[in-house]
Amino acid sequence: STVGVIPYMRKLRKQAPDVQLAISLHAPNQMLREKIVPTSTAYPIEKIMAALDDHLEDPNVHLTHSRKVMIEYVVIDGVNDSDECAYELARLLKPRIGKKGRNLVLNLIPYNP
Repeated sequence: STVGVIPYMRKLRKQAPDVQLAISLHAPNQMLREKIVPTSTAYPIEKIMAALDDHLEDPNVHLTHSRKVMIEYVVIDGVNDSDECAYELARLLKPRIGKKGRNLVLNLIPYNP
C-alpha cells in the first residue's frame, strides 16, 4: 500500500509484478488530498494516476479476477464524503476501470475517530 510514492510504484511494477498494488487516495482532487494527506504535495494526484495507468497497461503485471489494484479511500464525515466528491472520484477512476479487465477495486473505509 502506498500514498502514491511514484518511484516505489514504478519499482514495484518492475521488480515484483505479481504483487498487488494498493493506493491510499482518500480524495478525488489534489487540493482536498493535500488537506487529508500532508505528504501528497510531493506527488500530485495527476502523476499518481499516470503511474497507475502505467501499472494497468504493463503486460508484465498479472492482474486477474482475484488480483486487482485497490484504491483505498477513508471516508471522513464532512470532509470527503459529499456527493460532489463521489462524482469527482467516479470521473477520476472511470477511465481506468476498463483497462485490464476492470481490475480496480474501490475500498471505502469509514473513518473511525
